[in-house]
Amino acid sequence: MTPTAREEVFISDLANRIPIIKDIVRASSRIHNTFLNEMRYNVMKDIVRAWEKTGTAASDQELDILARHLNFATGRGTLGPANRIARELSAVLFAPRFLASRLEAPLPTLEAIVKREPRVLRETARDLLAFVGTGMMIATLLNKTKAAKVETDARSAAFGRARVGNTTWDYWGGFQPLARYTWQAVTGRSKNVRTGKVSKIQPGPLTGASDETVLWRFIRTKLAPGPGLAIDIRAGKTIGGQKLEPGMESVERVARNTLLPLFVQDMLDVAEEEGWATAAAGAVPSFAGVGVTVFEDADKRRGTSGPIRITPAPPSPPIRVPVR
Repeated sequence: MTPTAREEVFISDLANRIPIIKDIVRASSRIHNTFLNEMRYNVMKDIVRAWEKTGTAASDQELDILARHLNFATGRGTLGPANRIARELSAVLFAPRFLASRLEAPLPTLEAIVKREPRVLRETARDLLAFVGTGMMIATLLNKTKAAKVETDARSAAFGRARVGNTTWDYWGGFQPLARYTWQAVTGRSKNVRTGKVSKIQPGPLTGASDETVLWRFIRTKLAPGPGLAIDIRAGKTIGGQKLEPGMESVERVARNTLLPLFVQDMLDVAEEEGWATAAAGAVPSFAGVGVTVFEDADKRRGTSGPIRITPAPPSPPIRVPVR
């Protein structure tokens, strides 16, 4: 299997060279691929069979658009000509094909409209509306029941996230940052998660526009651990605003946030702030791909100005859907 055919989570060969661990990783990768490929294939098969029951078989154009929709919806985006260097891009960006899939998700719906494919349009539009509707329903229920607080201001980094104590949970599957940064660029303002204060975004050094600052922030959150660490060291602080100072504490924190799996980092961060009981309760959604942000208690901040770490939701496993 070539690197571009793998799940982006396993695109590196490093784990496949460590004794004992390599066997676990390979087996996990095979199970992961097989299970999800079969599941997505069955989804497509059920849709096509339902169409055939109406007396009209699916056309090649319908199958192509539907396959793209399923791939984009499950995190397998296309990089166009850059697909040939997907492995190299993964060394710079965190899951570039997953990021592309978030941008490309609405395209099959638009394609179905332009090419006048009503059956595909019904499927893609229903999926998109169900996704947004479910997210809004969860947010409404959490706010009404006061089980958690969900931020409704898109200028805030916590927009759409469920917040319990100092921990927020992002169940939007990678779409939240796109909505948030877009609205910040449009308004030129951001909202402080901790204080609720809305302030003007500082202009960028090149163009003097706030859009430049917003774009740079977005790119910085999408960098792979290596480049991200280099920029943090150069800036003297993390993207969350925590200062990097010489000493073992900073080294340990950087090593943990760079080397440990995201799921393990999430649990450790939550345990430090909220205790192991809360960490255990949040383990399931974190393992399922829910993004976690942990904010330090005010007494522990010592002058920092943001979350100690923002964990992007892990990319949904990409899939290749056979259409014949």
